[in-house]
Amino acid sequence: MNYIDEKCVLCGEVFSGNDDVVVCPECGAPHHRECFKKNGSCAATDLHAEGKKWQRTVTPFPTAAAGELTICPVCRTANRLGNQKCIKCGERLETEKPEIREHEDSIEPNEEFSPFTQTAEFLGFDPEEDMGGATIRELSQFVDSNTIYYIPLFKRFKELGTKLSLNLLCFIFPPVYFANRRMWGWAMISSVIMVLLAIPAFLSYMINDSMREGYFFLPTELTNLIYDNRHYLNALIEVCSIGDLITRLSLCLFCNHMYMRFAVRTLQKIKLRTRRTVLSRECVSAAGGVKPINSILILILMGIMAYAAIIGTVFILYIAFAITHTPM
Repeated sequence: MNYIDEKCVLCGEVFSGNDDVVVCPECGAPHHRECFKKNGSCAATDLHAEGKKWQRTVTPFPTAAAGELTICPVCRTANRLGNQKCIKCGERLETEKPEIREHEDSIEPNEEFSPFTQTAEFLGFDPEEDMGGATIRELSQFVDSNTIYYIPLFKRFKELGTKLSLNLLCFIFPPVYFANRRMWGWAMISSVIMVLLAIPAFLSYMINDSMREGYFFLPTELTNLIYDNRHYLNALIEVCSIGDLITRLSLCLFCNHMYMRFAVRTLQKIKLRTRRTVLSRECVSAAGGVKPINSILILILMGIMAYAAIIGTVFILYIAFAITHTPM
């Protein structure tokens, strides 16, 4: 039977799910096994004298031992016996019957229901702690991969109020990082910035290559004009290189906090849309995690952006050159 939150009639301590409990066969009073052995008999002698039975002081949750229900160890929702996952939060349910020791009056608590197991799964943090609109459990399920890196960071952001951290992948290629984590807004913004900052360098390369190989992708007069004033183009390339470095460094320092905000807001939107306060694991996982195919898609999009940017730049230069060199 379930004696959690009841008190041992001898020592008065509250039982937990890990305590070895035995009951008096005459009055039903619960004891710690060690307490019963130490006392040598039932400590509820007043019940024996009056011929009464021990009565519960705490209403127990129904358990699978009753043969009808399985209680979710996380949200305490009653599920039909045999359900693999909780109908409310999606947590995996225990399906095997608890092992009963021979010649003993207690049932060994299964590890699935142990609070230590639940805590270890979330790196020692309280899985139900609110992180500003989502719990650690929900964020862990949303992140899905590399939670050992992200969850402690999210906890630090909340406790210290800081927004700074380092993310090497985001520094190397921000659009790929954001797209892989489904942050399409930031993936597109960082792509546009990087493509625009790369235009002067690409233009310089194309002009130098065309003059070296003997072909012209711009009118000859325009190519010669740009080449003769290449020191201005080189200065622009330096400015854009510094801008690119600042962009990468800024995103590298703030991207983890941005990801936490993205995760929390996404979970809040799902709760608002589904009108549920507790989300199933499947629902959260479907909205989060990583999607490597997005990395390929963003590279394709960046290629299209770069091509369009070069064509647009060439067109603008050609129009500007034509206007300024048209005889009056």
